[in-house]
Amino acid sequence: MSIKLTVHGKINYSILRLLRDYYHIQNNNELFFSLKDDLIATFFLWAGSGLFGGILRGMYFRIFLNFKVPGFFGQGFKIINSSKVKMGKNIWVKNDVTLFAGGPLTIGDNCVFYERSSIWSTAKGINIGNNTSVGIGTYINGNVEIADEVRIADSVRIYSWNHNFSRKNTPVARQGTKEGKVKIGYNSWIGSGAAILSNVTIGKGSVVAAGAVVTKNVPNHCIVAGVPAKVIKRLR
Repeated sequence: MSIKLTVHGKINYSILRLLRDYYHIQNNNELFFSLKDDLIATFFLWAGSGLFGGILRGMYFRIFLNFKVPGFFGQGFKIINSSKVKMGKNIWVKNDVTLFAGGPLTIGDNCVFYERSSIWSTAKGINIGNNTSVGIGTYINGNVEIADEVRIADSVRIYSWNHNFSRKNTPVARQGTKEGKVKIGYNSWIGSGAAILSNVTIGKGSVVAAGAVVTKNVPNHCIVAGVPAKVIKRLR
């Protein structure tokens, strides 16, 4: 999958949408009051949400790492091997997020990474499409391709690799690993606590139920649930 990273211009609807999501509000009138209250709390009470510090960190990344911000970067954000990371515009990275680029790590426009999420790419890389969100405490590792408009809930686990374990007289730790690939299709929804294992493709517009363990490919436009995950409904 090839992700086009566009150069940003003026503050646009996408920035306003991210801000509304940040404050959990519905319209721009409410956004004005939320920003005003947060500004007062930050500079006079030292008890703000952290938004304005995140904006300053976004400016830092633009200057020193050439990311196409505007972007917002929370406290405790860690980025390892930053030269292998490419980010689009309007990125929202909340507190204690880790990006570890063992290989190429490409993130599209208007993406949100919630608290304590971790993305670890291996040599073949990770691509994350536009308008995608990654929930609290989610862990993505290996060679993974995520399309546009994907929603990944909290505490999800996505692995493109697995340990070898076929030799019963050899400790698993000494048998090495094997890597495949995980693909998640356009407009998919991955429910809280789900696990997606190596060599799995999630079809377009499909839903993985909370707590499901996906070991086989998921067709387009369906719901899967259970351990191991099975199709329980076709979507129209």
